[in-house]
Amino acid sequence: MVKISDYLTIDFIATGLVAESKEEAINKILEITGKSENVVSLDKLRNEIFERESIVSTGIGYEVAIPHARLKDVRKLTACLGIFKDGVDFDSIDDKPVKIIFLVAAKNEEKKLYTQLVAKLGRFLIKQERREKLLSCRSSEEILDIIKDFDLNNH
Repeated sequence: MVKISDYLTIDFIATGLVAESKEEAINKILEITGKSENVVSLDKLRNEIFERESIVSTGIGYEVAIPHARLKDVRKLTACLGIFKDGVDFDSIDDKPVKIIFLVAAKNEEKKLYTQLVAKLGRFLIKQERREKLLSCRSSEEILDIIKDFDLNNH
């Protein structure tokens, strides 16, 4: 079974982020994601993410968004997590501001893995207690510990 912590490392977790808009929030997450050696073209990833957002918001409710894309300009699946404690208007399905953004990027051939990871993120984030724990964390290390604990106990 897929583990979130296999694709999300400490360098791609950011706390204390602030943004005035959905676009600014996504761009902040993309700038972090773009530092990954797995991302060949940040511009192409940005275009794919924003194209998907123009069709339907990835704000899934519960103060969570999971922008995601598959494209040839990604070497292998990678993820990035940003915490926006003040929230960002994201046009979410429940109209609540988004505070937790998980961005997932994968190469075209990783469809099954990509789908499994996005589904696992949904299961992880559906519990209010877990979302509250993430939002109360003061460091990326604390967040990664919560995710590793989930991975260990939820196969």
